[in-house]
Amino acid sequence: MVEVRTDVGVTGYGYGGGGLASLPIVNGHFNEQISGASLDSPEDVFRIWDRLYYESIPYGRKGIALMALSGVDLALWDALGKAERRPVAELIGGIRKPSIEVYATGPDSEWYAELGV
Repeated sequence: MVEVRTDVGVTGYGYGGGGLASLPIVNGHFNEQISGASLDSPEDVFRIWDRLYYESIPYGRKGIALMALSGVDLALWDALGKAERRPVAELIGGIRKPSIEVYATGPDSEWYAELGV
């Protein structure tokens, strides 16, 4: 779980996987790159994502690095949505379909069903 705190007191959360292996990337390398960054619009999230993707070169731009980046990206969108008091779906272009089909993979699909996924 990634937590992003803005300078105006908004906290966003995102999950990207990678477990403990992603902590040095998120808390170290990526944190250094985004500390003090502006988060006022969707364009800011895109800009930060581009920067972090570029910064993932040393990790091979795959695996743990992209899992870490995914968590940060989701946390940024969550923080922006909260700051703007708008659903993230609206921030990224609006709802295009009333519903979508989903599927669950993994060793315990019944657990997902209990969650309502």
